Amino acid sequence: MPFDVVLLVDIAAIIIVAKVFGEIAERLRTDAMIGELIAGLLLGPMLAWVTPGPFLENLAFLGLLMLMFFIGLDVSYDDIKRHSYAGGVLALFTSLFAFLAGLAFGFFVFNSMVIGAVIGVAIMGTSTAIPLKLTSKAGMIKTKLGQVMVSMSMADDIATIIGLSILVKWLTSGNIEVVPAVTLMFAILGFILVIMAFGSKVIEKILNIFSKMKDEQMLVAIPLAIAFLIAYASEQLGIAALIGTFLAGAAMSGNRHVKGSIEPKMRTIGYGFFIPIFFAYSAMIINLQSLLQYWWLMAVITAIAILSKILGVYASGGFYGFKGKEMGILALSTIPRGEYSIAIAQIMLGMSVIASEVYGALIGMAIITIILTPILLKAYTRRSYYAGF
Repeated sequence: MPFDVVLLVDIAAIIIVAKVFGEIAERLRTDAMIGELIAGLLLGPMLAWVTPGPFLENLAFLGLLMLMFFIGLDVSYDDIKRHSYAGGVLALFTSLFAFLAGLAFGFFVFNSMVIGAVIGVAIMGTSTAIPLKLTSKAGMIKTKLGQVMVSMSMADDIATIIGLSILVKWLTSGNIEVVPAVTLMFAILGFILVIMAFGSKVIEKILNIFSKMKDEQMLVAIPLAIAFLIAYASEQLGIAALIGTFLAGAAMSGNRHVKGSIEPKMRTIGYGFFIPIFFAYSAMIINLQSLLQYWWLMAVITAIAILSKILGVYASGGFYGFKGKEMGILALSTIPRGEYSIAIAQIMLGMSVIASEVYGALIGMAIITIILTPILLKAYTRRSYYAGF
């Protein structure tokens, strides 16, 4: 079948518009992801310049896999060991509150446990990049509060990954009982531990071999190839492929070859091409008419996403000595959704589990929470010791 050269124009338009709007978003002190999503809205449902199709969908999926790989690379367990228990418990509480709130909302509004479970899992995960970026900018990364926020963010990633794995397994198998669900959870944890513990050692040896070769680009290609192979293995085990690339990134997070000169080159490929296409495509397939018609759905899901996490922090933060401003900052840092919400929404739409109005509401919720977080933190910490956000 001949290649449709019009796709080249579509890809060029997506990259240019997404990167330009991403730059504008960053100049406005928000995440580039927002600009790339807005670019997708403009190119797709608003102006109809680009038509979504199978080829663009596959490119976007590669972007999603690379995004999860880079999130995994940012999981540094050396940085979170000291406060791993506190961060883990806080993440468990906030994730559980968010999941149960989403589950209840989906059940009562749509009379569907499946839609409730999707909403619950989609609002479980706080965007990793946002709180890390904010704490680093405020000079708090080395404080107890900053380290707990980092630890909590990493543990949140794992909780969301486990939640998504169980959800996908449930949807593909048709039913799931308590004992198989618990067995699956431990199987997923085991898979994670095997990849993290033994995978990192195997990967280290593989990269040591390829590092001796003359082709310096080999060390850029091999980590990505390993990530895709682990993604394939995880898919075969009934766990989503994106979880495989996340684990591959986490297994390589402490590798001297990857964290040296290789990672910047891989990020150039990912954030220069594939990842902007993923975010833009995620917005391109939104049904704008449905989103406007069901604006209340987006508003309610956003409120549930924000309040459930904040309540989770206030319910558990006091056990670890947090109070006053510190408790408030910790709570507000859990607000932003992003990568996970968008990825989960796109997967569930692709599986025909959710309708376009729920998909649009979840994407809209992610955008709103990312924009709100720095504004709320700045307002909350004004004229205080923490006024650095």
